[in-house]
Amino acid sequence: LFIRSRGEKFRECGVDTPKANHTTLGGMLPHNMKTELICYKVPTVIQCASGSDESKIVTLKKLLCSGRPVPLFVGRGVGHWIALWGFDDEGFFAYDVAKNIKRDDYGLTKYLNMELLSLWRNRWFWRIIYEPYLYLRIDL
Repeated sequence: LFIRSRGEKFRECGVDTPKANHTTLGGMLPHNMKTELICYKVPTVIQCASGSDESKIVTLKKLLCSGRPVPLFVGRGVGHWIALWGFDDEGFFAYDVAKNIKRDDYGLTKYLNMELLSLWRNRWFWRIIYEPYLYLRIDL
């Protein structure tokens, strides 16, 4: 996806710089994340998981079984995203750049099911604007 410079790609999409998609505090809101992915010709749909905790877990597993990562809006701080890339019986494997502080694993981590649901629920101030449990469905 990152064959050419990000700046060149974004100018083609009508955005001056990749930073234009970030909030003033550095995070990225759902519609901005969708725009960024579309600039790289990755079609996405903003969706909201609903139902019981178990049904949310099942939804994520079905999406991952389609062979695509699942970006989750976790709202940690200023609009944080993690990307799920696998799962096992206990939880989900994710790339979370916030977990890379003073570590050399590049943010690769595992969240237990209930831990992930708690993180994904978002903080109260994001729930004023967005429904909890937002994710991007990638339609390639």
